[in-house]
Amino acid sequence: MSSFDRSSQLSIDSFPPIEIDPSLDFQHKITKLGFEHWTEKAAGRAMPDRADIDPRAFGPYLGHLTLFNIRFNDGAVDGLVPRIVGSDFESVFGDLKSVPLEEKLPSAIYDRWRLVVTGMMEAGGPVRATGPIVYKGKEHLVAELVVAPLSSGGEANSVLYVVSVFLPGTPDDGLPDGVSTA
Repeated sequence: MSSFDRSSQLSIDSFPPIEIDPSLDFQHKITKLGFEHWTEKAAGRAMPDRADIDPRAFGPYLGHLTLFNIRFNDGAVDGLVPRIVGSDFESVFGDLKSVPLEEKLPSAIYDRWRLVVTGMMEAGGPVRATGPIVYKGKEHLVAELVVAPLSSGGEANSVLYVVSVFLPGTPDDGLPDGVSTA
């Protein structure tokens, strides 16, 4: 049975946790740059607006940027609708441009994503998310993510800003040894 088949049958409690780290101690060069970009565009505000984020500014790192519209129901995250999906993100989760995450991913995998977004909301701003990937045979990868809110037209927390790096590791790794911090 493939890991994808397993993930569609298991609950979120069956997977190793994703660590939500509000310290923002990013280890990889790309996530550091992604967080610096978010901070620069916030310009002292609680969060930047979606209009402040110009994907072209990412240059050679554009493939690491992913943006989702966040849908809420009674204050809880109810959906993540792709706006921009970076090639780094697609290399792990496949083509996500056509449908919301909750329709594309198995429920346990989507629930992990919803917990990451909820953790960011509870932290009140950007977080560093790290942990192993448990999707479609990608168990050899671990992630370091910038997960941060954007407003849209003055509506706070309506867009999710993700800068992703997926690297070889084991499920016990938070992030592999030797990650460039330059």
